[in-house]
Amino acid sequence: LRAGGIAFGEALDGGAFGSTAPWMDLGSTQFHIGVLVDPLTAVMLFMVPVTILMIMIYSVGYMGRDPRRERFFGYMSLFAGAMLLLVVADNLLLLFIGWEVMGFCSYSLIGFWFEKERAHRAGVKAFMTTRVADVIMLLGIAYLFAETGTLSFREIFFNEALLASLADKPAIIFSGLSAAGLIGIFLVIGTIGKSAQFPLHVWLPDAMEGPTPVSAMIHAAAMVSAGVYMVIRMYPLLEAGADPHHGLYSAPLLLMAFV
Repeated sequence: LRAGGIAFGEALDGGAFGSTAPWMDLGSTQFHIGVLVDPLTAVMLFMVPVTILMIMIYSVGYMGRDPRRERFFGYMSLFAGAMLLLVVADNLLLLFIGWEVMGFCSYSLIGFWFEKERAHRAGVKAFMTTRVADVIMLLGIAYLFAETGTLSFREIFFNEALLASLADKPAIIFSGLSAAGLIGIFLVIGTIGKSAQFPLHVWLPDAMEGPTPVSAMIHAAAMVSAGVYMVIRMYPLLEAGADPHHGLYSAPLLLMAFV
């Protein structure tokens, strides 16, 4: 515990810890997978487990008489694990895997009382609405990989030449945008769906059809927070080619401001 506390304190002070391992061969290159703990991750690794623990404790009493409480806690635990996977991922593909597992769990939990027609429809509505955004987000991830050959946060965000080249290169569509701008817009659209922002906010009121602990988990601890976390994590790419402190904004930043 003492060693963990020291490491946590160092991460909050600006330290970074991580490890990677080869995952798959891609012909001329090799894709690595790993974990990364930095100040942003450390804050989330404190906030998310504490909030989820409180929700789980409340759920013990709230779901105590439900005949499918074992399934409920299975989904809730998978949801929490996916959020933590998203937080510690050191690359955008692993983050997206946690992102999608959370989407499956939200569908399963919102429609948990599927005997009710409203709950069933609410689960499907949440799943389909967020999948529209996630398909666009996946296009952004694929485009980023095609342009850079990597999805590692460290290899992209700490490479100023790479970010500058993405900001200067015209996008494959929408000639007025840079490659960085188009990728950023696609990623922000994924966040708009996950965090229930306009115009993909329509699923969130229906999410109340799930048990009350599910609403707390989705609205406070994980689901909506995941979109905010992703924007902060990807911010160096979103502002590439811009200077917000002097009034020069990139297309993704303008989209967020408009929303």
